[in-house]
Amino acid sequence: MTTTRYTFCRICEALCGLKVTMEGDTITHIEPDAEHVATKGYGCVKGLKQHKLYQSPDRLKAPIKREGDTFTEVSWQDALSGIGEKVKQLRKEHGPNSIAMYVGTAAGFGVLHPVFAQGFMNGIGSTNMYASATQDCSNKFAVSRMVYGFPFTLPFPDVDHTDCLIIVGANPAISKWSFLQVSNPIKRLKSITKRGAKLFFIDPRRTESAKVAGEHIFIRPNTDVFFYLSFLHELLAQGYVEQDRVDAYMDGFDDIKALVKEWSPARTQEVTNVPAETLRSLVEAYGTSKRAAMYCSTGVNMGTNGSLAYWLQECINAVSGNLDRKGGTLVSRGVMDFPRFGKKNGILMSDERSRVGGIASVNDAFSGGVLADEILTPGEGQIKALFVTGGNPLLTMANAGRLREAFKELELLVTLDILPTETGHLAHYQLPCTSPLQRPDLPFIFPLMLGLQSKPYLQATEAIVPPEGLQRDEASIYIDLARACGVSLFDSKIAQSVFEWAQYFHGSDREGVPAAIPQKRLLDLLLRLTGQGGFRKL
Repeated sequence: MTTTRYTFCRICEALCGLKVTMEGDTITHIEPDAEHVATKGYGCVKGLKQHKLYQSPDRLKAPIKREGDTFTEVSWQDALSGIGEKVKQLRKEHGPNSIAMYVGTAAGFGVLHPVFAQGFMNGIGSTNMYASATQDCSNKFAVSRMVYGFPFTLPFPDVDHTDCLIIVGANPAISKWSFLQVSNPIKRLKSITKRGAKLFFIDPRRTESAKVAGEHIFIRPNTDVFFYLSFLHELLAQGYVEQDRVDAYMDGFDDIKALVKEWSPARTQEVTNVPAETLRSLVEAYGTSKRAAMYCSTGVNMGTNGSLAYWLQECINAVSGNLDRKGGTLVSRGVMDFPRFGKKNGILMSDERSRVGGIASVNDAFSGGVLADEILTPGEGQIKALFVTGGNPLLTMANAGRLREAFKELELLVTLDILPTETGHLAHYQLPCTSPLQRPDLPFIFPLMLGLQSKPYLQATEAIVPPEGLQRDEASIYIDLARACGVSLFDSKIAQSVFEWAQYFHGSDREGVPAAIPQKRLLDLLLRLTGQGGFRKL
């Protein structure tokens, strides 16, 4: 029988509404939801074809154990007990920091997955966390913590009301908007210029975004920091500073004036290849606009001086009076005051440093660049076991050859994923997880908890299709892993007991699959506690 279901995509920040056609429990077609309150019939090819990936014959449907070069399906009981015994041994012989975790992007686009993964590591007592964010955007988190007091305080451009938007090292037409929920990016870019606002792209190439709207200004790769220095120099020289705001809300203004004093557009053009007159005109366009914003993404983030560049950008938006102003850059709020909650409880505020290199953690996670060294360097705290959840570092991280050799030295490597990956091929255990369309969900942390949305709204979804075989949701897996390893989630026996009782009463309707956590009830409880009314209201 043919049925129609509605959900939303969880591949990127846009979270587009989807209309799903099904034959029984099989998805046959996905199209954009034309009636969706925000995305209004937009969807990208990845989102509309995702079911073909989830229906791949390679999908993991049972736990897999590796012995030598042989992979064998095993029961959940065997997988959990095998992993648990090894973790107990390593913790006893080498301490809790011998156990590490890498959290991939797929984990970040869910609500319960990253919370329970962190809770498991809290129970282990390990601070050895690594994340895919350290590969492309941790500069923003590090700077935001120092400038705004919390790493997830991330001002975003008010794209629908700005009079001038300068985009540096970003290509929204392809990548959407990093962190920010903006649907139909090409239409939104065109709408900026259609209403008479100015739009500029600063990029080494004329991107797809620059081809559909605005003006492209070439910059030599990896020279963004010099562009920002001279932009701020010229902003001060032309007098586009709201001194009242600076005096009321900011510290260190004299220091940044001294810093940029020598970085004139004439000096930096030799490095950036941005002509001095072009830069001066750009500053004038920004400064004379009543509402203006600068925005950057991975092209800047992954550069040599990504942190300095982003800090300078935030200084520009702030001293010009455009920070937290309609049409400038906004600081919003989600279903709760998450920055206040995070600071009060120390969430994402760790001051740990890596054993190798003494590199500071960002968002409670160390740089992925030192992971291989942490595995290969002998001594106290050397990583002996690694859990990889919702990620594939052997494909996404630099110097994968060395990382591969490091992974081969691990005494325990466990992946939680929907498919066997390059990393999974080296794993001792691969645990089969549910896909986004197999779980109930809310938007991920940035729109849900921080309000990073161009148009505020809230949505929820039921599971669209049931799990297959022995697939399980990650939250339930981590509850069972904690028990098998002899620890408690969040290092709390009470929390562990509550979640185990919740599993017991929720039960399981599939043979060979342990009881699951009632995901929908937990998400519904979150909505109720934050005054949003629960699933039925959405």
